[in-house]
This record gives sequence, structure tokens and C-alpha cells, in this order.
Amino acid sequence: MSSDELLAGLEEKWDKAVNHEFIKACIDGSVKPEQFNRWLVQDYYYVRGFTPFAGSLLASAPDSHLETIVSGIAALTDELAWFKDTAQKRGCDVTIIGEGRAQQDGESSR
Repeated sequence: MSSDELLAGLEEKWDKAVNHEFIKACIDGSVKPEQFNRWLVQDYYYVRGFTPFAGSLLASAPDSHLETIVSGIAALTDELAWFKDTAQKRGCDVTIIGEGRAQQDGESSR
């Protein structure tokens, strides 16, 4: 399936996504550090949550799809490493609660 086929009927939504103000600000360098940091953390959480799902596909995927899924998981691993490295350089905490983040504001471990 081609990208044109995937986008058929979704051109308006695609245009809104790729021409979003945040994307434009990233391109022209006017994005505020706090905006970029918020995106960085949110997107890390999204990719971190998606990675186990992608891995779970291996159990039921036909043999002809295994290479594609494994390659995708490898790309996600590289992306997660970039997020962690960039977050550390920018002073952002991307630790997932329950995986090492200290209890905050009197939260208990219940």
C-alpha cells in the first residue's frame, strides 16, 4: 500500500498535523523550551507505552511480518535512547512512575 493510498480521504487531517503551530515553531526555532520539554516527555511516554504493545504482536504475527515488527521495535529502542539522552541534557525527568521515580507530594506506594 502506498502512502497516497493511506492518506486517501485524510488529506485535511494530515495537513493539520504536519502544519501544526508546534511543528512550525520547531522548524523555525521559535518553540519555547518548556513547550519542547513538555512534548519530549509526553512523546517519550507514548513511545515507551507503545513498545511493549509492538513486542506483543510478535506472538501472533505471521512469519512474513516478523522482520518488519522486529525492525520497528529496534527503531523504537533507538528512539527511546534519543528521548532519554535529550531529556537528561534538558533536565527533564522521563522516569515512568513505578520504575524508579521517587514518591512525590506524600504519595504512598499503595
